[in-house]
Amino acid sequence: MRDDTQRWSPPLWSHPESILPLQAAHVHIAPVHLQRQAIVSGVTVLAQADTVSWPEINDQSQYRVCLRRDRVLCVNGEPRADGWNADTKEAYSDMSCAFRVLDISGRDALKVLQRGTEIFLEEPSRSCVRQLFGYEVIVYRVQASTFRLHVSSAEVESMWSHLHESIQQLNDDLNQPPAPVQRLD
Repeated sequence: MRDDTQRWSPPLWSHPESILPLQAAHVHIAPVHLQRQAIVSGVTVLAQADTVSWPEINDQSQYRVCLRRDRVLCVNGEPRADGWNADTKEAYSDMSCAFRVLDISGRDALKVLQRGTEIFLEEPSRSCVRQLFGYEVIVYRVQASTFRLHVSSAEVESMWSHLHESIQQLNDDLNQPPAPVQRLD
């Protein structure tokens, strides 16, 4: 049997440290490396510690993001054994390899997100899970104009393409001359 592995380039995200950020007039998109990502599920998981909801700003290095009423994403938390813990009545799953993380920052960062979903700062939600360009993502703010996305590793290349196209369109829109004003006589 022949080896055809050299016929295709390796996936872009197989080495995320080599990915150059995307840059537009007022938007910067870059990969982020987090130490650990874990999903914790349980009936009382939201009551145990503060969680980040939409559109709250999180500036901590270790935090929990609300996904739904019984599930949170723990970012940079302490390592634990995967599986069910009968004492805390929680299931813990290390998801560090399951999600790739991107930061979208700049004055027009929200406009980039709004090209792929309906999302508004004026509409709070307990959950940070959204559909963006047809993919389920976790999105929250880490600064006033910086949004963090957790994207499935299997979908990150497609998401990267959508984001690249969105900032190009945004750049094109910014470079367009204003539409002529029509007088109504």
